[in-house]
Amino acid sequence: MKRQLAVLFSILFFGLALRQEVGAQTIEQRLLMAQNDAIVGGTFSILVQVKGTSLPSANTLGSATIDIQYDNTKLTPKTPAAQLATLWAFGLGNGFTRTATNNTTFIRVGVTGSGVGPTPGGLGFDIGSTYITWVRINFTIASGSGNTNLSILSGSNSIGLFENYQNDPESGVINNQTLSAPININNEPLPIQLSSFIATVLNQNRVRLNWTTLTETNNYGFEVQESQGNQNNYQTIPNSFVAGHGTTLEPQTYSFVDSSATAGQWFYRLKQIDLDGTIHFTDGVQVDVLTGVAEKPLPKEFALDQNY
Repeated sequence: MKRQLAVLFSILFFGLALRQEVGAQTIEQRLLMAQNDAIVGGTFSILVQVKGTSLPSANTLGSATIDIQYDNTKLTPKTPAAQLATLWAFGLGNGFTRTATNNTTFIRVGVTGSGVGPTPGGLGFDIGSTYITWVRINFTIASGSGNTNLSILSGSNSIGLFENYQNDPESGVINNQTLSAPININNEPLPIQLSSFIATVLNQNRVRLNWTTLTETNNYGFEVQESQGNQNNYQTIPNSFVAGHGTTLEPQTYSFVDSSATAGQWFYRLKQIDLDGTIHFTDGVQVDVLTGVAEKPLPKEFALDQNY
């Protein structure tokens, strides 16, 4: 009988512990891709997102330090700081100071609720049960070969909540929270290292496009897109697909002639397609197509070179 009671007690205790673990109070973090132009000089952006699980009613953010490690041979942080960190979810109006600082191999995002409180100051920022973007971190792609990884460093990572909701009364007491393992960005490809993209007007209705890649990763190919007058209405030119070279470390040269360009100002860009269907776009180049031009190359050449 005693053995049966002991087994029953163990089962009940295990069940209670399991329920406590399932409902554990934690803060979860993740990094999400926002933009990957996948060409040298293009933009690479990530979103830092946070949510809570079983948080108390006093869920107002007090402070946070989030270190995001990156590969500085692949990515260069945007400057100034106002371009590095954008789309902040909170600011002075909520009672927070906030910073994003480049430390060579990691970006430190710092948030302090020094002005949170009912009188005076803001009412703070509450951590909810669904992911919300805290900030967007922006890089310039420095190298197009291989993959890149970004991760939240757990050793220096901390997030605290005010002991009192909206810091009322204004005690300023902040309790550090248990953080779950972050969801990071792993093996994000940088498939195309574009060294040049040139548009040359040949005559009244013909524009020749030439581009060169230094390296390629999983490159299925390109489609050429055009937009007349501005860059707000890009459309793929029919039958403009040019096959890529998959994965290669050797320079590759491509060419396409648009024979349907009418007089006026035109913009061209490349739609690059990976083998898995992922799509990237280059920036546009501009040409002015004239009327009544003889069949010969004109001194109307516009180039988008490396590090554009």
